[in-house]
Amino acid sequence: MIVNSSDAEQFARLSGDFNPVHVDEQYARQTMFGGQIVYGVQQVMLCLEEFARQMQQPVFITSIKAEFRRPLAVGECFEIDVKVGEGSAILSVKDPAAVFSKVKIQYTPHTDPGQAAKPDDFPACPSTSQRDVPVSFEDTVGYDAAFCRSLFSNAGAMIHAVNLGSLLAATRIIGMRYPGQDSLFRGLNLRFKLPVVPFSATVCCEAVPQQSLFGECKVSLQAPFVQGELSAFFRPPVIQYNPISVLLEKKLIGDFSRQRALVVGASRGIGMQCARLLAIG
Repeated sequence: MIVNSSDAEQFARLSGDFNPVHVDEQYARQTMFGGQIVYGVQQVMLCLEEFARQMQQPVFITSIKAEFRRPLAVGECFEIDVKVGEGSAILSVKDPAAVFSKVKIQYTPHTDPGQAAKPDDFPACPSTSQRDVPVSFEDTVGYDAAFCRSLFSNAGAMIHAVNLGSLLAATRIIGMRYPGQDSLFRGLNLRFKLPVVPFSATVCCEAVPQQSLFGECKVSLQAPFVQGELSAFFRPPVIQYNPISVLLEKKLIGDFSRQRALVVGASRGIGMQCARLLAIG
């Protein structure tokens, strides 16, 4: 199985999480990952899609815990493993060498998959949150149910709307609100209660930075239908380098015309700037 750039763009439209590390190839190439990576919650949704395909009956998830253990690159091959027990299941996204994400759920059969109301709008662009400042905010839990079913036909039809809506809100909260632009989703731990239908509501979010060398933070979620915690890191921000137009002003034309150079890591960062300067000269 492969998630390509088009799949990532479709998931961004569904979730409202337009963090450029997932959908902007040029931006993502400058990050610590060296390219676009697959959304953690998109991996969870793919696991639930396979789980729902095997179950073939509507279910309500009472709790879900997900760990995003290593980045999965857009275009990288993987498989989904599902082990279903009585009222519980363990799901994972992996390749022969390692596990990218692991999901544990508790569930109960439920005849009504619920209804979700599509939110009016999503944040236009990711925020740039401060690392050491606690933040409180609200986010809308809701999604376009028809569009969700077009992307995840089994999960969209059989997993309860409050489960799917909360998961989609979680990726939007981390990728767009806090930490936002420079976020790295580590995992989530959520517990659910059946809501009043049709389902459309807000969730209260409290972000608390942790005293950690790696910039870890926690975001607690509180609502009548869901409560729990999201865990994330502040990843190093992308360094802004001078564009070609500025480098051209250095008047290097001809300086390296009789030389050969091997630049290691020329796709981004210092290596990319060295390659540009050599090319100009």
